[in-house]
Amino acid sequence: MRADGHSLGFFGHTHRQRWFADPRVAVQPEKLGTDRLRVPADACCAVVVGSVGQPREADGRASWVVWDPVARVVEFRRTVYPAVEAARAILNAGMPVHSALRLLNQREQLELQAHRPR
Repeated sequence: MRADGHSLGFFGHTHRQRWFADPRVAVQPEKLGTDRLRVPADACCAVVVGSVGQPREADGRASWVVWDPVARVVEFRRTVYPAVEAARAILNAGMPVHSALRLLNQREQLELQAHRPR
């Protein structure tokens, strides 16, 4: 990123929320609690925004970020969504069963299977 003249990049479709800073740069991002990050203009930081579907983390909620360019703060957010309904739609579309099941916790998987046509 730095070689292309950029100090901040946002990356999606990764299914995880994270951030990475270039340790060779003197100015580093500053954690503001557990879900916010201040990114000084002189820092070099990659923000991985997560996924609104098919999460690959223990927290199965949709994950996304809000960027405040004035304060230079990234806020990591999570939102509950109707995972069972999404899993049903995946199955109804003929997609692989594992794509539906990975959205769900164990209780939700049982609920999905209980209402699935045989």
